[in-house]
Amino acid sequence: MTNKNIKNNNKSNNTTFQSLDPKVEDFFLYGKHICEKLEELHTFNLKDPYFNGQAEAACKDFFLNNLFLFNQCSYMPDEYISQKHKQMIESLYNKITLYHYTTYETMEKIITGKSIKLSHITGMNDSDEGTALFKYAMSLLEKTKKGTKILENDGKKILEKNFIDFSSKIFSFSFSALEDDAAQWERYGIKKGINDTNEHCGVRIGIPMLKLMKLIKKIEEEFDLIVIAPILYVPNYEITNSMLDILSRFAMYRAKINRDCNITKYISQYSAEVKHTSFKTEYEIRLLIASSSPNFVKINGSILLELEEFDFNNLFSSIMYGPEFAPELKFKMRQLLLKNKIKIKPEDSKCSLRSVY
Repeated sequence: MTNKNIKNNNKSNNTTFQSLDPKVEDFFLYGKHICEKLEELHTFNLKDPYFNGQAEAACKDFFLNNLFLFNQCSYMPDEYISQKHKQMIESLYNKITLYHYTTYETMEKIITGKSIKLSHITGMNDSDEGTALFKYAMSLLEKTKKGTKILENDGKKILEKNFIDFSSKIFSFSFSALEDDAAQWERYGIKKGINDTNEHCGVRIGIPMLKLMKLIKKIEEEFDLIVIAPILYVPNYEITNSMLDILSRFAMYRAKINRDCNITKYISQYSAEVKHTSFKTEYEIRLLIASSSPNFVKINGSILLELEEFDFNNLFSSIMYGPEFAPELKFKMRQLLLKNKIKIKPEDSKCSLRSVY
């Protein structure tokens, strides 16, 4: 969410909305409602610092719980979402720090290689992600002739072919909005060994949203798609899911007002931004990249995004050792950071998670 997005949307906001899909309009009206709620929390002020602290915490929780929807507000018309609200959302969004949980072994590869490895979207831990929204959009196009008019020729067949082509190029790197989370440490910070032994070697890096946005701005021309994408969590992937219905229609709306863009791009992008609600506690935010460039280094179906030329040594804002992190690994980490001129002193997790093995 950048000023560039807002400026581009002003042009599209001049569109006449007489034929606006009623479900998309409901989406806009809900966006307006949650923006008003956010502003109420954001501007709350009392003399007692305790209540101001509680209001600030409530504002942050409300913002993160609705992050996907707030992110879409920048694409909604000004008659629904005012510029004041868009700028308020952008300000809060840019203050987020993105946290990536991993093992020391992977962290070592990130630092020595000055790169991050993005996995193909179909390799994520939700077996249905990457395709659920596409399947819904296909069913929607079967039911409505209005939807197919957005596409050229036979809309359903073209969408299916283009989706397979475009989605095969989408890769993802996952972050969380949570700074020190037990579930993240347990899921991503423990190296599974033989004979049911586990090595607690979790490391968490923090990257400010603004730094990553600036990096994206420098390289966006090289990609078919590059976005920082909050995840939408849905209770099921069934045809009766109203949010999948609305999101499919919203993708069509965006394709319609941006005449230079293909609906396949939005359907593919949003398909990569939907997960089952059982994963909601991850508060996941993804860096999504789609590229047909043959120049990427590929490793076992993944790609490397090289960051050396983007002030890599100052990219991280913090590094944290996970619970029960081994002292010998702390020594190795300090040596690793010193050798690679990264001037950050890692901190210990305050999480009291302990091994039960």
